[in-house]
Amino acid sequence: MLTTRISALFLCGVLAACCLTGCGAARSGDPGLSAESGTTQPAAVSSAGDGVYVPTDEGVYELQSISPGSANLFYTDAATKSRIFLCADPGCSHDSDRCTSYIATPGASFPPLLLRGGDGLLVFFAGTNEEAPRAMTMDFDGSNRHTAFTLSAGQQPAGSFFLAGDRLYFDLMETGENGQNRYQLWCADLSAGKAEALLDLGVDGAYYALCGSAGDKLCFQQVTEEGLRYCMYSTRDNKLEQPFYTDNSESGNSLVGGGYLFTIDETARTATRLDLATGEQLTCAFSLKEGYGAPSLRYLFDGKLLLTAASTQSTGDSYDLCSYVLDFPAGSCTEMTLRTPFNDRPVMVLSQVGELCLVASDYRIDSGTGLPANVYAFLSRQDYLNSNPDGYLPVNDCV
Repeated sequence: MLTTRISALFLCGVLAACCLTGCGAARSGDPGLSAESGTTQPAAVSSAGDGVYVPTDEGVYELQSISPGSANLFYTDAATKSRIFLCADPGCSHDSDRCTSYIATPGASFPPLLLRGGDGLLVFFAGTNEEAPRAMTMDFDGSNRHTAFTLSAGQQPAGSFFLAGDRLYFDLMETGENGQNRYQLWCADLSAGKAEALLDLGVDGAYYALCGSAGDKLCFQQVTEEGLRYCMYSTRDNKLEQPFYTDNSESGNSLVGGGYLFTIDETARTATRLDLATGEQLTCAFSLKEGYGAPSLRYLFDGKLLLTAASTQSTGDSYDLCSYVLDFPAGSCTEMTLRTPFNDRPVMVLSQVGELCLVASDYRIDSGTGLPANVYAFLSRQDYLNSNPDGYLPVNDCV
């Protein structure tokens, strides 16, 4: 269900739009405006974020709840290797609206989503019994906050967001009075402060879910009797194109990321990478250690796939994970040996700044909440791929 996707993003605490006439006319300086012709051209779309981390050329922004009824913005600088509250006041307690890192979330069950919003940040509030879902934009220093758009009661984004200039794409679920859920593709013009539906995506049991992008097109997934069917959405024509691929594997374990569609054949122990822009397909064999199964896919970078597998000898709530990197052009499968001391799990890439990967090298118990908190570090991409334990660049957490 699509509701599962957005719930997972909220619980994680854990990366779009196009120049359509329906989203407002292009203005001078818009990415979709052709200087020669003055006509609108579809802009390239890219992920607006995973809801938790927003990377920039200099560092990573993060949204986290550390007190009931509120959340705070944090910034990890790649140059200084430091993590701070997004606040310039050294004497600030970071617990009121006077602070640029503070965001009030009264009545919310989950922290809001943090996304890239044009030339700044966008915070999406899921809504409560008293308030409708809404989006707020702000500058990268947390100031100049404005409501970007507000949805209606019963409407909820499904969890995937993509950007093209000032325009934000997302698929939305609306629950009717009869309890049936209807799905739509929406576009928000962040500069104009409005959002509207573009396309009907179906109802419960037969709907399309937004899952990726390539060039100026969006990728959608639909569950059918034959398997997971994939098709592209043309931003130029505002319509879904004919399906280009159906994943009819037994597990239906597939992933869209970085402009690629990844699928696996668990029986043959192979993974396939399909380039959404060119249609090129590459296959890479993988192997799992004895006693591990149920492989899961996670996009890494540079067209590589991170494959994790769980121990089949789990007891109770305790189980082990192992991970592998699949390099499709090289046809190689390499086991990752970096693990966190706290729970002896594989080290995952949380975000990226250029050639640096932000990772949780370990975990600590937060003195205030009693919950595990990340111990951050940077690793170069090469050190990560080589599982180099001496490559960590520790982050000084000032929080």
